[in-house]
Amino acid sequence: RGSHEGTKMKATHGWDSCGNGINSSGFGALPAGIRSSNGLFYDLGLSTHYWSTTEYVKITTHAFNRQLDYNQPYIGWFQASHYYGYPKDFGFSVRCVKD
Repeated sequence: RGSHEGTKMKATHGWDSCGNGINSSGFGALPAGIRSSNGLFYDLGLSTHYWSTTEYVKITTHAFNRQLDYNQPYIGWFQASHYYGYPKDFGFSVRCVKD
């Protein structure tokens, strides 16, 4: 963890408001936004959220995430309004990693 890892992971294009990253990690995250549980899409161009494999211990219908925002250089996790993670019926991005 550090203060600029998000910038290093964000793609050099596609982010609104001059929020482009430098992609020095090669991850190339694009601002896909999110789909809420009501089926509406939000924050396209402004943020992207990735699912974590970690469920909230007491509420297995919720899982944690990591997020990148156009105006933040760091990697975020969940917002205060979703302290126990997000419901799994939200639509977040996934990144598949080959073993």
